[in-house]
This record gives sequence, C-alpha cells and structure tokens, in this order.
Amino acid sequence: MSKTQVTYGQLLALRDDILFQQKKSAAFYYFNKTKIDKFFAVNTMALKVLQSRLDEFVTKYVKFDRDGQPVKEERDGKEYYCFYSDDFKEKYTNAVNKFLSLKISIEL
Repeated sequence: MSKTQVTYGQLLALRDDILFQQKKSAAFYYFNKTKIDKFFAVNTMALKVLQSRLDEFVTKYVKFDRDGQPVKEERDGKEYYCFYSDDFKEKYTNAVNKFLSLKISIEL
C-alpha cells in the first residue's frame, strides 16, 4: 500500500462508499474483502479520529431527545439532524466543513 494525502472529507466519502458497496454487492464484498480489511487496519487511527470528531460535533451542536439520542427528521427520503437554533446549525456546518477540509495521509 502506498501513502497518499487526502482530506478527511475524501476519507469519509471513501469509507461510506466502501460500506455501501459491501452492503449492495456480495461479489464486491467477497472479492475485495482482504484488501478492504487491510485498508481499515492500516488506517484505523485516521478513521477513529474521523468518527470521534464527527460524533463530537453532533454532541456539541445537535438537539437531543429525552433518551439522549440526536433528533432527526426525514426529508426527501434522507435523515437530517435537528438543531436548537439556526445559529447552532451554522456552527455545526462550519465546524464539520472546516474539519473535513483538513488533510491527512492514508495508505491505499
């Protein structure tokens, strides 16, 4: 595997696409399992940082229900977070976008 520089946004898109393709196609899952397992193993730290920071932004800015779950609403077949105010939504969006634009090195 060679090192390459990507943004956290690109890493997120890559991770989400891999997971989507694995759920969608049994052939993709089985024929690429070894390579995908290796990708997740060698990039564990970057993927953990990605998930923990995204979770941190949700905890800080998103509205939560009584059970401690983030409140979501469905529009056009997609789920979206609910916020306490437009100010919280703007801060969340800015924080996420700033983080996702940061560059890191991963192995492909």
